[in-house]
This record gives sequence, structure tokens and C-alpha cells, in this order.
Amino acid sequence: MDNKNISLIWLICGPSSAGKSTFIQSEKCKEITNLPENTPTIMAHTFQSNQVLNPKTILHYNMLQSETLWEKMIGIFSQNGSKKTEFDFEKIPSWTSIKRARADIKAVVLVCSRDTLLKRIKKRKFVEVKGLKKQKLYPKAKWIKMISSVNLELLYQQWCEELKLNGIPFTLVNTETDTYKMIENESEMLNVIKQEKTKYSKAKIKEILKRKVFEYQRIELPYGFYTKGADRSDTRDTIFPDSLDGKSLLDIGCALGYMCFEAEKLGAKKVVGYDLKKKRFEGANILKDIKGSNVEFHLGDIFTETIEEQFDIVLFLNVIHHLPEPVSALRKLSHLAREKLIIEFPTINDIKFKKTVSSFERSWDEFPFIGVSEINTAKQTFVFTPKAIERILMNHDKLFRKIDFLDSPMDDRKIAICHK
Repeated sequence: MDNKNISLIWLICGPSSAGKSTFIQSEKCKEITNLPENTPTIMAHTFQSNQVLNPKTILHYNMLQSETLWEKMIGIFSQNGSKKTEFDFEKIPSWTSIKRARADIKAVVLVCSRDTLLKRIKKRKFVEVKGLKKQKLYPKAKWIKMISSVNLELLYQQWCEELKLNGIPFTLVNTETDTYKMIENESEMLNVIKQEKTKYSKAKIKEILKRKVFEYQRIELPYGFYTKGADRSDTRDTIFPDSLDGKSLLDIGCALGYMCFEAEKLGAKKVVGYDLKKKRFEGANILKDIKGSNVEFHLGDIFTETIEEQFDIVLFLNVIHHLPEPVSALRKLSHLAREKLIIEFPTINDIKFKKTVSSFERSWDEFPFIGVSEINTAKQTFVFTPKAIERILMNHDKLFRKIDFLDSPMDDRKIAICHK
């Protein structure tokens, strides 16, 4: 290619709140790029490959700018690690336009941890868009959910590979602080991303997981460790909004505290979990300590204790079918919920229940039926149809103004979102 009249683009890239705008104004940026102070900055989502460029230009590039990318990342880069398919960055229009530009491209990749990103997001008020007569509010809830869900390690790794494939040289910079320390290699980059606010060493966490069994729920821990339990992220995404900022939450039958930790991550100001099993209670507190969490865990039966405090949200997930008096339990919890009671329950289509009856019609699920199960064989007390839950909470007692019924990620179970 004839280098005459070829412009130079410096791509300053990172997720939202990685510190791109602040870095562009810093002395470190001038040192790395050797660009003059008056170098124009373009927001990458407005960039067109055929637009006339200055000899030197800065592109402010959000690695998660695209809604399409966001939707893909939730599946591909989810923290549970179940999907690791490479993402096709060619589908992002702004990135395609940048690569087609008649310009030499160099990049600075700004790196910081999830905790740092979330803290910055919560403090932001407006979107950084030049030329608007009125400032646009920054969509905190969307970005909190996005950054909480995306596996940052994989995102950064894939992005670095994309730059390499396109022959774009890049520099890694740590933006945890405004000292902007240079990152020597991608292994060091991953260490910056993974850092957690924990007093435990990597070796200590590894030793605890080897010595103690944490069952039932998969819970993410520092340094990429996790407990060997079921992944409940699909249920989390079904029941939680994008943000729980400032909310209080009570989780009945919290087990190791997965939903409690996730609620805290989404901004809940007070989170309390109850469980009957001592082993799970002890395990939850160990995990809490490792994670540096503020969740309160209690060992006890909430249905025999007197609780005066109300919570914005009460979770009652996969517990009701173990109770001898489920209707009275629902009534008690309805009084503890200020805004929502969320119930996950097995329906009469539950395979364990169906094995306890000689004949079965699937259409029965359309009626307000409560199925009496068998304790010895099915390990259940009762199962419910959605209509039965609705009648108990909205007909017998007008405890909620509406109930939304959703399919649970678990087979033959439903989720009831009960609104005050």
C-alpha cells in the first residue's frame, strides 16, 4: 500500500468505565502515542470507513459497545465457562469500518478488574457523547448486568487475538489507578483482571476447596476457582432485574448463598440468607469470608422464628415442596416481602410426583390443584399448579396485586414473581 496520505489511528480500547476518556487526557497517553494535545478524538460507534481523517486521530473504542456483541457475550463469555466459542468480531459494524479505513492502526488496551469497573459504573451519571444539547443519562443497570455477566478474562483474550490477527500492534495498560502502569504480557494482563478483594492467597483457596466439600451450587471465587455444584445462572437471569441497587433481599433456603452473592454483586445494600442445614451454613460463611462479602447468613428455621423486618425481595426457591405446612409458609413470607416474593416450585408434572400416582393427565396442570406427594419415595410433601399458587395468594388472601408465572430452567418447575 502507498503510505502517502495514510492517516494514523490510535485505538484506545476497553470496556465501559475502563477509563478511556481519562487516559486520553493523561500524560501517559501522550508518552505512549507521541500525539500532540490537540489530536481529535472520535467515538468509535460514529466512525465511518470513508470519512476524511486528520493525519493523526484517536478512536475511543468500547469493547462492549454493541448490543449485538452484548447479546453474544452473555452466551459466549458467560462466567460459568460452559461456552467458549470464539466470537466473530466481523459482525460489529464499527469494528468493520475501522479495519477498512485507509489508515495505519495502533492500539492501547486498558485493563482493570470487574470490581473496579462496577464501582466506577455505579458512580457515573451521564454518557460521554460530544455535541448533545442535553446530557444523556448513563444506563447503569444495563452496564452492571453486562459487566457482571461477561467473563472479562475471555473477552480480553479474544480481543487481543483479534488485534493480532489484523496486524494491529497494541500496548497493555493497567487502569486500576491513574499511575497507568504498563503491563508486560497477556499473563500479567489476566492477573490484573482476576484480582479480587480477598485476604486469601491462591494456594489457601485451593487447599480449602480440596479439603472441604461444597456441594449444590456453583459459586465463583477469586483466582478463577469455583465450587463444584449446579450452575444456577439461568435462574439468576430469570428472576433478577439488571440492577438491585439499594434493595434489601432475603433468601429462604439459601444453601451456599449463590443467589445472595449474586444479589450483592448487582448492588443490593442488605442481603440475608437462611438455611436449616449446618453444613451448608458453615460452607456459606467460609465462601463469604473468601469473597470478602457482606451477606448475613443465619442457621435456623425462619418459620418458627419471629422476624419483624421486611425485605424488598424475598426468595423462596425450591423449598416449598419440602414443607409440611406450605400454605402458612407462603402467608408468612408474603408479609416479609415489601415488593416481591419469588417462588420456584415443582408442578404436578414433576417426574418424582408422577411416579407416586397410578394415572396422570397433563391437562390437570391447568386447574388449581395441589398434589400430595410421598415423603418416603419422592422426598416431597406437596406440588402445585400455578393456578393453585394464584388462588392461595390472590383469592383466599389478597396478598399480591399480580403474579407473573415463568418457566423455570429446571424441568417441570415454575417460577412465580409475586408483586405487591
